[in-house]
Amino acid sequence: MWLIDTETLELKSVAGPESQRYAILSHTWVDGEEASFQEFLHHKQAPQVQQKTGFAKIAKTCSLARERGIAYAWVDTCCIDKSSSAELSEAINSMFKWYQQSTVCFVYLADLAASEMSKIKHCRWFSRGWTLQELIASPVAEFYDASWTTIGNKKSLLWTLVSITKIDDRVLSDSSLLPTVAVAQRMSWAAKRQTTRVEDLAYCLFGLFDVNLPLIYGEGTKAFIRLQEAIIRESDDLSLFAWTSQEDEALQRYRGIFARAPEEFAGCGGIVRDTSPLIPSAILSLNNKGLEITTTGIILSSSVRPSWDTTSCDYGDYFMDLRCFDFSNNDSLPPEDDPSHVAIYLVRGTDKYVRHRFQSTMRVPYSVAPMPLLAHNNTSTAIHVPKLLQQLESWALEPLILTKFKIVWELPRGLAGAILEPRPLRLWEPMDESFITMRSGLFTAKFRVEVRGAPFEVERQQMLPTTERHDTWLYPLEIEIGLETRPTPRPVDRIGPLPEVRPYIAISHIAGGTPGLAMSVENVRSSDLWLTLDFGLDRESHKTGYGTLEYHKVVIKGSFQ
Repeated sequence: MWLIDTETLELKSVAGPESQRYAILSHTWVDGEEASFQEFLHHKQAPQVQQKTGFAKIAKTCSLARERGIAYAWVDTCCIDKSSSAELSEAINSMFKWYQQSTVCFVYLADLAASEMSKIKHCRWFSRGWTLQELIASPVAEFYDASWTTIGNKKSLLWTLVSITKIDDRVLSDSSLLPTVAVAQRMSWAAKRQTTRVEDLAYCLFGLFDVNLPLIYGEGTKAFIRLQEAIIRESDDLSLFAWTSQEDEALQRYRGIFARAPEEFAGCGGIVRDTSPLIPSAILSLNNKGLEITTTGIILSSSVRPSWDTTSCDYGDYFMDLRCFDFSNNDSLPPEDDPSHVAIYLVRGTDKYVRHRFQSTMRVPYSVAPMPLLAHNNTSTAIHVPKLLQQLESWALEPLILTKFKIVWELPRGLAGAILEPRPLRLWEPMDESFITMRSGLFTAKFRVEVRGAPFEVERQQMLPTTERHDTWLYPLEIEIGLETRPTPRPVDRIGPLPEVRPYIAISHIAGGTPGLAMSVENVRSSDLWLTLDFGLDRESHKTGYGTLEYHKVVIKGSFQ
């Protein structure tokens, strides 16, 4: 680390900056007016360097430090040798710590004229990416206007700073509390800030999330993806996925799990993580399929249609509970209230889930969010979501996601149906009992049907009265459904047949026989088919002793969406 001797204005290399008392400058750069490391190193032999406005800021910083008995100062323009990629990487990865360990930070607002305190919120310093971590990390900060007149310090201006930056006042007072703030809320503080280089939108946030990464200038927006990956490796905070985008859904219907830029967290300023010990933690890992999420009760199905859901859900939507609250419209967190968890919309492809309806999030009442009814039997379930999804990839997914064969039961009262051993599993949607068909003539699926009813009792009048318990059930059937391509005649002015995709169904017994079973297939059309099963239940009358046969009709409807 290079430090400036405040007496001689010469650079000195220091191996252990934590053992030194030094002042630090926070400011905005002016193109062509800043003194670089090489220029400042030889500034005494270069009068033109001393004429730059950037040099005047360095000199004033050293002067203020000397007045406080501080021997050293650090200024980002001249204390980093940017010609050395290793030194630049070390500086950016250490910068939050350097500001945090400083004795005092001088904040220079170059565009704030004297006696115009009311215009402080319009200062450029509040819109730059790098100054965000400088404000948070510095334990002591003094603010100066364009004439270097002091206007207050971090403590006296606390609520003005909170109003402008939307940063939690507790974090501004103590940066060690940063890890207690939800990832999404921390991202929201950077949502309206800019940097000269697009990569720096990610690099300037390293300190806020306590991550260290190599710098790859030229990678563009990939830098922000790498930042989110690094956060995932260190945290199970699902609020990272609470971003929203106003991108036109007509251009891209589906997205990956990661945001493209900090601006997509603009609406997350009120996100608070649910740290209840009753809420199971998510296990997050990255692999070649994207992000793998393993958790208990995190994926909720729109097919349940709970009474609290007043949204207009699309077919096949799932909800992913992010285990956080949104108090954007509340100033306090009253414990007697029943707040709602934030959730996002997902939809399933053949082997992955993708973000859907990303223009907004939804709310799941906290009182019902962890209930097993809404999850995969409250057991651990792993899903894969791609990190990013490009426009062409989204278009390619649409015909896969929007074509399904959905099974609907029509059962007499007292009977329940079950789908067993659906195959292939990669095309099976367990929570809304449907297959992804891709509307392909190659689609074939098999499943078993079992119908059960409530047990009933039969009394027998023998030497000693006895009561027998019988089960009402239909022996399992195996059903095969599919889409087959059949040639159909074309008009005479066309060449060759036009293939037509039509559904088909085949039925076979699995084991045993069912008394009085009659099967029929009805309404086999291009979009629907009905399977009607009439079966008898052999009961014995306790009054007459004669056997009776009661018939029930079970209708299984399948619809190709």
